[in-house]
Amino acid sequence: MHVLVVDDHQPNLLLLTMLLESDGHQVTGAASVAEVHRRLGDLVPDTILMDVHLPDGDGLDVVRELRRQPRFAGVRMYALTAHLMGEARNDALAAGCDGFFEKPLDTAKLLAALRR
Repeated sequence: MHVLVVDDHQPNLLLLTMLLESDGHQVTGAASVAEVHRRLGDLVPDTILMDVHLPDGDGLDVVRELRRQPRFAGVRMYALTAHLMGEARNDALAAGCDGFFEKPLDTAKLLAALRR
């Protein structure tokens, strides 16, 4: 499975990449909205793990944009956030996310979700 991991915090991006690669996944990383757009020029990953707060935009806006494009219809998308208070959970689902993971991540739950 090919996973696009989007996180502007470099240590998180590196740890997620190592975790997913050790579980047999191919990983492409991105640290900003602009980088997501560059990466997705030719790539349609199986899954996207999208940080909600990025330095150059809102990750949920990116999810909404991708959900409007037919080529991403079958891509599973999960929000990653340290802020699951209030409406954040509902906002992620309303944006088109298939689920969400709170930081710090429960890696067992994340890997289980990717294996489904």
